[in-house]
Amino acid sequence: MEDVWIANAKFSWDYNKVYDLMYYSGLSPHEMRVASPFHSCAVVNLSLYKALSPNTWGKMVSRVNGVNFSNIYGGTTAMGWKKITKPNHFTWKEYAEFLLKTLPNGIREKYEEKIKKSQWHWSIQGGARDHEFISCLEKEGVKVRRTGKGSNSCKVNVDKELIYIDEMMDDTKVDDFRKAPSWKRVCVAILKNDVHCLYMGFSRNKEQMSKRKSAIEKYRNI
Repeated sequence: MEDVWIANAKFSWDYNKVYDLMYYSGLSPHEMRVASPFHSCAVVNLSLYKALSPNTWGKMVSRVNGVNFSNIYGGTTAMGWKKITKPNHFTWKEYAEFLLKTLPNGIREKYEEKIKKSQWHWSIQGGARDHEFISCLEKEGVKVRRTGKGSNSCKVNVDKELIYIDEMMDDTKVDDFRKAPSWKRVCVAILKNDVHCLYMGFSRNKEQMSKRKSAIEKYRNI
């Protein structure tokens, strides 16, 4: 990242001036990113819009329900972000079951379906992970079925080992927390109102993508 800005200074390359505003707002080069403000990882920085583009912020507040709530609480446990906690008398699995009971039937069933699919995936299809990730799980006592080979169906993680996990763990301390099948990850998805369970590694299906595209087209010129 530093090399890019050194090159900009030496060769006077053109660049998006919003980066200047980010710098004036106190962000380091590694914290600067231009992306959708409502992405699950970007919502924590919604408050920056007030400084970077007040006019855009005014439009967002008037058009998007809950945007100011996300601005205030986007980096807290209220949005299911970072260091979420649970009641001490619950395990993460028990807390997930409790949260599911608070949801309307249709929404709860969607989450339950995703949880079953995740469990099926890890016990039948498996997942490709690096050796540091696997070693950390084993040290935590997670029962990992190792294959010693890569995944034939995965073209990206060709240098990683295919593993199977038959029982979803309660919690884990692996660095790439989102890629481990844990009940805490389920709780985060529910608290983030992530009905599609993107946080759990799922993708939108064709029907969901079609609905999203239709909504974008409908409100494009508003």
